[in-house]
Amino acid sequence: MSGQEGERMGSYLLGIDAGATKTAFALYDLSADRTWLHLAGCGNHEGLEGGYEEFSQMMEKEIQTLLAYAGAGMGQIAMAGLGIAGVDTRRQHAIISDIYASMGLPHFVLGNDALLGIKAECASGLCAVNGTGFCVCGIDDEGRTVQIGGLGNDTGDRGGGDYYASTALAAVYNALEKQGEQTCMTEPVLQLLQVPEPAAFTEQLSERLESGQREAFTKQICMILHDAAGNGDRVAMSILRASGACYGASLLGALSHLPRLLEHAPVRVILVGSCFLKVSCSLTRQTMEETLHAHMPDTPFEIQPIHSAPVFGALLWARDAAGIGEAGLPADRLNASYLRAEYTESGPR
Repeated sequence: MSGQEGERMGSYLLGIDAGATKTAFALYDLSADRTWLHLAGCGNHEGLEGGYEEFSQMMEKEIQTLLAYAGAGMGQIAMAGLGIAGVDTRRQHAIISDIYASMGLPHFVLGNDALLGIKAECASGLCAVNGTGFCVCGIDDEGRTVQIGGLGNDTGDRGGGDYYASTALAAVYNALEKQGEQTCMTEPVLQLLQVPEPAAFTEQLSERLESGQREAFTKQICMILHDAAGNGDRVAMSILRASGACYGASLLGALSHLPRLLEHAPVRVILVGSCFLKVSCSLTRQTMEETLHAHMPDTPFEIQPIHSAPVFGALLWARDAAGIGEAGLPADRLNASYLRAEYTESGPR
């Protein structure tokens, strides 16, 4: 399909990056070279009390809000690129595809939000996500994709803020009550929980987890963990080393499914998520790189943090899926429009 055909079938590209804590929507007007952005909360059905039903209601409401702001209709969308956390299996892909189709979205491509890290930076490669949760994915030059992990403990995921927080808290509890190795995380965790005495740890922890402020609490524990590892604490360092080894092994697993990536060296690895990009200690990344090089010493890897917003990757995915491509809409032009985007009433966050 040519760029002109894409415009005849619809006037807009829609991109969605839906994560466990926030969701970004981007709408690009193909004829006016204009972009609108809209922000909302959790876009992962697994993190919503109402599951798929609440996910469906939330998505339709937020998409309609964005379309109304731009003066557009659902039928005018030429193509949508949908990167959605919680799309980890074929069954989930089918259910969520049906949800978008039922709300009248005419044309879309759908995958896990981890794919957007690759789409935003390069045509093919691997992506490691270390945000609220853990995921590794890849896509080759023929469009084949693979996902490793994403189901937490059930797939042995050792990464993401939720994992780090629970593992760090367990390490502190082990030190307090199970004769475990002492850690310098104990004092700041007890101070954060305002524990008057070690015996009150579980009481205060339970109260904090039920307080409705779990996201902020998780971030604070992650900071304590990374600061302790940066200061040489053995317990904290072992947690991050185990995480890095898991990311490395997962990337190797993804490569085993996408051998064509090895034909276009170096292998690109895009890092996404605050626990890669906004932490005080890079031991997870360091161990990940060591794992890759130990198993594939002759393979060059180019490992870089994501520079563009994942939702911009969703727009590029929609552009390519519509058949418009780089020739019909250069990435630089789309990016320039994205950078001057107008926010809906949701505003920048």
